[in-house]
Amino acid sequence: MSIRDIALKIKTLDSSAKERIFVVILIVLVGSASFGLGRLSVSEGNKTPIRIENFASTTPVVADAGQGSTLSASMVLASKTGTSYYYPSCAGAKRITDKNKITFPSAKEAEAFGLHIGPGCQTP
Repeated sequence: MSIRDIALKIKTLDSSAKERIFVVILIVLVGSASFGLGRLSVSEGNKTPIRIENFASTTPVVADAGQGSTLSASMVLASKTGTSYYYPSCAGAKRITDKNKITFPSAKEAEAFGLHIGPGCQTP
């Protein structure tokens, strides 16, 4: 018996038999989905929670519009939306708008925040 034969038999059934087959298939699918969701909910409860240890509490300082002249050589600048940091003497630092500018006391603290040194920027 091939799939074509099974399809032909289904097509020749009356409408009440087709409805019964549909209901049986629907019940099997709903039962399978319920079983799967039940197993999934039990396995979610057995996971150990994530703990963050040795978190560096470095918080960047938002730069003021006139702060560019008061930056020391060890301070670094970054954009709120970027992934790189720059020294005040780098060309990339000059392209950061004042409203998006944040500062870090050192490159080490910027790296702890998840940033990396910008392209073309060298340590002074």
